Amino acid sequence: MGSILIAMMLVSNSLTISPIGFSGHAAMKPATIVAKNKIGKDGAFAYNPMLSVLYRVSRWQFSGAYMRDCFDKNAGYLMTGPYWRVGKYFTLGASVGAFVRDEVKPYQVKHFDRSGNYNPRSANRENLPLGKMVAGVEVAPMALVTASAELPVTKKLGVEFNFATNVALSHLQVGFVWHFGGRK
Repeated sequence: MGSILIAMMLVSNSLTISPIGFSGHAAMKPATIVAKNKIGKDGAFAYNPMLSVLYRVSRWQFSGAYMRDCFDKNAGYLMTGPYWRVGKYFTLGASVGAFVRDEVKPYQVKHFDRSGNYNPRSANRENLPLGKMVAGVEVAPMALVTASAELPVTKKLGVEFNFATNVALSHLQVGFVWHFGGRK
């Protein structure tokens, strides 16, 4: 294990560890999340306690996380894709992968029609945002556009803000980035 870590440090551009994220769901309106980690009344935004690792090497980014999702369920993701450095402190990229979480039951979402009226009959599996069920776990393929900005602390250490979005989801993570060999 130690030799793998040393090899990663020799070829890596950076490693970011994030303990918290924030999510917004444009596609969740007219649904209201019933979870303790929601931000605001309707729960279209939530904070996500997490442990996320983002590893960048040779213009590729690899990320994975364990987290509490917007329904306060155990969840995680694995993503990979290219990235491009834009200046010294910014990146742009794209990632594809999968998001998995414990099943969300219909009673954990309150559904409203477009006029804002509560509609309990619409609270069924088809209205939940993710797709395939595998042994009580939801699995969803994801494609995201990514961007990051860094506030440098030392030559090798910084605070990094990572943003990812697609039509249905926007997610911001805050973490610490370590540049092996210094910033490029």
